[in-house]
Amino acid sequence: MLIEGQVVCIYVFYQLYLHPLAAFPGPFWAKVSPLWPVMLLYNGQRHRAMRKLHSQYGDHVRVGINTLSICHRHADYATRGYGTKFVKDKAYDFMNNDPHVSSFASERDTATYLRMKRIFAPKFSQKAKK
Repeated sequence: MLIEGQVVCIYVFYQLYLHPLAAFPGPFWAKVSPLWPVMLLYNGQRHRAMRKLHSQYGDHVRVGINTLSICHRHADYATRGYGTKFVKDKAYDFMNNDPHVSSFASERDTATYLRMKRIFAPKFSQKAKK
């Protein structure tokens, strides 16, 4: 039977070496503790910490157990551009006060988002009258 210390060691080993995001650099505590990002938010220093981490580790930084921060000029298109497989995080569900109302900013379902985009895209094109 495993004792608590062994379980913790196995968990830390998994997070550091076997997790799908293990190859990305980042602070030790961000990789193994779910409380690290919470403390940044609580202290109100998340924006400064992100800037510092990106200057230290580069464009791709692991900032949570399952979270990757990408700071690259093409990242927006790669993660939200045409044909991407990325889905918006569950945090977007809390952007609206009414769960029955959605917008471009908060819509997570790709099919619904594309339907909304098809309706409004002509209004934002170069050919739209001013």
